Amino acid sequence: AHLSREAILIILKPYFWPDATATSAALNRFRALLTWVCVGASKACNLTAPIFLGRASTALTRLDYPACVRYACIYAAIQFAGAFFKESQSLVYLKVAQAAFVQLSEVSFHHLHSLSLDWHLRKKLGEVIRSMDRGIAACDTLMKFLFLWLLPAMAECLLVVIIFATYFDYFPLSVAVFFFVFTYITWTVLLTLWRKKFRKQVAKSDNDWHDKCTDSLVNFETVKYFTAEKYEMERFGESVKKYQQGSVNVAASLSGLNISQSFLMQSCLAVSLSLAAMGIKQRMDCCIANGCDDGNSECCSAIDSRVCSGMEIGDFVTVLTYTLNLFMPLNFLGSVYNAIVMAMVDLTNLSELLAESPDVTDALDAFPLPLSN
Repeated sequence: AHLSREAILIILKPYFWPDATATSAALNRFRALLTWVCVGASKACNLTAPIFLGRASTALTRLDYPACVRYACIYAAIQFAGAFFKESQSLVYLKVAQAAFVQLSEVSFHHLHSLSLDWHLRKKLGEVIRSMDRGIAACDTLMKFLFLWLLPAMAECLLVVIIFATYFDYFPLSVAVFFFVFTYITWTVLLTLWRKKFRKQVAKSDNDWHDKCTDSLVNFETVKYFTAEKYEMERFGESVKKYQQGSVNVAASLSGLNISQSFLMQSCLAVSLSLAAMGIKQRMDCCIANGCDDGNSECCSAIDSRVCSGMEIGDFVTVLTYTLNLFMPLNFLGSVYNAIVMAMVDLTNLSELLAESPDVTDALDAFPLPLSN
């Protein structure tokens, strides 16, 4: 069944705007908002730090050592702030997740008690409990991987592309990075979907050889009676071979995914650094045309970027840092995509469970029955 965005947001509401649990609603909501503040602050630090590292490198080429030390210290401080906000996000989110878990559990449990006896007799209790259990766990998975990991990572990629196009005023670099990131994401998702058939095959063959082993040992007396040990061994051995073949396919396809991801990342690195080098050359050539000596970066720094467009020498380091930071979280994209897909399946089951309507409901103007005469 298809789960609409409205249904997802309704179920996930306790993670964005929780009600009162063991603590007050105001404190829970403050923690939820603080989580997103920490996410934004962490990403802002990641986007700002490479610029100061580039400035430190540029100052070093100009033999301006005090400026180099200053920018290096600022870079280190921003990097520490980014790590601090990242850890703070995880710490604050723990309380948010706990409050949301309590709220969702109570809502689901109360809803099951509101359903009719006929519904409970028609349903398998184990299936209902599993749907509720996995659905609540899927909410936490979806929040962690989709809203707190994937969407901020995508936003960071987009902002880096914008920084290359505006701050550095170098559109070819922006287009190249966007192309490689888009190709990387698309290829990873497609290959992950293709690998699912191998994982299903492994799961099926794993169940098969365990079932045959269990069945043969449980019926040990019957196997001995018909002297079918050789037949059972052949059946068991065939199932194990299928399992091993599937395991090899899973490992080989994973290696193929890792190699292709590494190729795309290194290609992006090579192209972006080459473009950065060309941007530096463009500015240096312009500086020489305006009277600077060849390789005199101090003279070139005095010329306004509107006169001589291009990139500074330190921007080479900045581009390197940005590119590496972009692909670092995307290394786990395949696993994250699988986790999100599985979470959506479990969330759909929980949504269907909560969508069940009670056969008997109280009237809107009903009042509590008196406890005594």
